[in-house]
Amino acid sequence: IMYPAMTTDLSINMPQQMVSPGFIRTLAATSIVVMRRRVQERGRNLQDQQMAPYAQMTRQQRRKRGRQTAYRDLTDTGRMMGGIHVASVTRVGASGYQATVGFSTAYARQTGATHQERDPWFGLSRDDRRTLTAFVQQQLPIELRKQMDKRSQ
Repeated sequence: IMYPAMTTDLSINMPQQMVSPGFIRTLAATSIVVMRRRVQERGRNLQDQQMAPYAQMTRQQRRKRGRQTAYRDLTDTGRMMGGIHVASVTRVGASGYQATVGFSTAYARQTGATHQERDPWFGLSRDDRRTLTAFVQQQLPIELRKQMDKRSQ
């Protein structure tokens, strides 16, 4: 089940002959990792800025549970971040693919939406896109070789 109220699309404009849907799925899964790291490890929002700090009461509660409080990481139980997944990979016209990333549970979607309203975080920031571009530049030659090998068989 996909909860479409919170999704982001990753449009990749490459000839379909150059890449496989599996490569696009890998790219989308990598985007989830990159987004999680931005939020969980650095407390950054969609504009690559530090998110607003936790309220004093929230910091106290998090401290009691052994959670970090130096920055807002949107992680307590891990259910919201763990609920982010690649929902679909579809063809877009004759020239590319589109991957949709969303939440796999109503809880994750609702929690994500609440945090999104407070400080937008869900999606790809400028730094996230740079990281993914580097990933594609590294992985695309490997993918192209795979596709060429398939055609020559």
